[in-house]
Amino acid sequence: MILTIYDLSGIQSFIFSNSKLKTTVGASEIVHKCLFENIPELDKLNCKDGDWKNEKTLGSSGTRIVYIGGGNAVMMFNSKEESDKFTEELAKKIITDTGGTLRLISATVEINEEAKDTEKLSEVWKKLYDELDKNKKNTAYSVPFGGFSLNAQDNETFEPIIMVEDGENIKYFPRSKYLKLKAYKKLIKEIEGNKKSDDVHFSTEFEKFHKDGKNFIAVIHIDGNTMGKAIRAYNESLTGKLSDCLFKLRQMSVKISALYNSVLDETIAEIYEKYKETHKQQEIEKNGFLFRKIISDGDDITVICAAELALDFSEMFLTKLEKSAEDESKKIENYTPTAAAGIAFVGIKFPYYDAYNIAEALVKNAKKKTLERMGDEKPYSSIDWQIMYGGIAEDIAEFRRENYQLDDNTFLNIRPYIFTKPENPYAYELFIEKKDKINALLEKGFSRGKLKKLRNAYGMGFDSAENYGEFIKSREQGGKFEKQAEELSEVFQKTDGKTYAKWFDVLDIMDFDIATQEEKVNDVSAEN
Repeated sequence: MILTIYDLSGIQSFIFSNSKLKTTVGASEIVHKCLFENIPELDKLNCKDGDWKNEKTLGSSGTRIVYIGGGNAVMMFNSKEESDKFTEELAKKIITDTGGTLRLISATVEINEEAKDTEKLSEVWKKLYDELDKNKKNTAYSVPFGGFSLNAQDNETFEPIIMVEDGENIKYFPRSKYLKLKAYKKLIKEIEGNKKSDDVHFSTEFEKFHKDGKNFIAVIHIDGNTMGKAIRAYNESLTGKLSDCLFKLRQMSVKISALYNSVLDETIAEIYEKYKETHKQQEIEKNGFLFRKIISDGDDITVICAAELALDFSEMFLTKLEKSAEDESKKIENYTPTAAAGIAFVGIKFPYYDAYNIAEALVKNAKKKTLERMGDEKPYSSIDWQIMYGGIAEDIAEFRRENYQLDDNTFLNIRPYIFTKPENPYAYELFIEKKDKINALLEKGFSRGKLKKLRNAYGMGFDSAENYGEFIKSREQGGKFEKQAEELSEVFQKTDGKTYAKWFDVLDIMDFDIATQEEKVNDVSAEN
């Protein structure tokens, strides 16, 4: 028997390479089709009705699909010739679907599906991924040859413009962008057709509500913790026939994917209900829910939404994910569901590819800092965010050293925050307590301008922040906000031998909080 792995290379670049949200959404639909739809369709003789997840067997008598997820797919074949033929057909479909802008890389190893303890799944898995890594390094990147760019070249993808769409105005596209827009239009038709039956009224147009370029959106990336470690440990624990072990691995993969998808759907439904509380029904019916699911692949989630939704959405998702471990119907053996979320708040005109890279870098930073602060005893969920008023910062550590570090021992940001007990100084719950205090102040009429000036004073240095804190205290002395102003005047806190700005993270996110949506100003950059 032959075990073959397929890897889609260049997914993020393909999805986020264009500046328009329409092409980003269309590209994500195409990526999903490349493996999740094409493989079952090509394997239809073995995969009845494309329902490989519920097949009871694996191998020649049932579907040959071991699993699909995370930009990968693994399949079993009777021979190398059979594997090569299937790979060729799959590659052709992906070239057609993407205009040749996504690479399909594969690797194969020969296995004995009847082998027991002499050929452990963990050893086979290592061989397979080693072979895949080697093929990745030795496979040259292919540039799509859709035509000669004698007259025009696309400024974003640098591909030749060869497609023409004759609508009200004639428009010209490279093949990949044309395919993305085509996929987007198909999706929008489905959304429009399901409006009466769906619980969530998604917006079919996103960018038109931000024509001035001043409003912010959020690109949120969520990635599960220790997934690779959990899979390796599970593989090590499996014994018996290799085909049976592969089947159990598939079951685990399907359960993890189903868990993340169910949590995502529950979170979207809940944040939509919260959105309705702060927006008029007529507005929702006209504009829809400003939310887009871009990637939902196993424990890899990326969404784009209105900035005001981002923090609550991420908190809801991570909380629901962790609580799923208490639900017997959702429990997964040897797997603790935790994740890290990174939120990039960017202007509507900000390049999506760069915004995604920032969100991904924030996830990595959250995981790294959480490990440093909590140790390796167990995984914790965590969250980090960055508001980009201009420029691009993929190196978050360097960006914060330059902009958020006042000296060698004083820092503006406490984040990333960790979902742990409030006794921990980095606990997300402590951040929420501070945020609730600020929101309560605003609701009672405290000056938003003073809070913004305190945030700006932090950026001017230690003494400036201390002085402005004392200024707020003196101005409110004897007034109704005397007690709160005294607490605000304590502008720094000591933690682990370092000094952190006590209120900066809360003030930084103040304009992006759904709780104070009615008071939110559109031009957040004007006062910052």
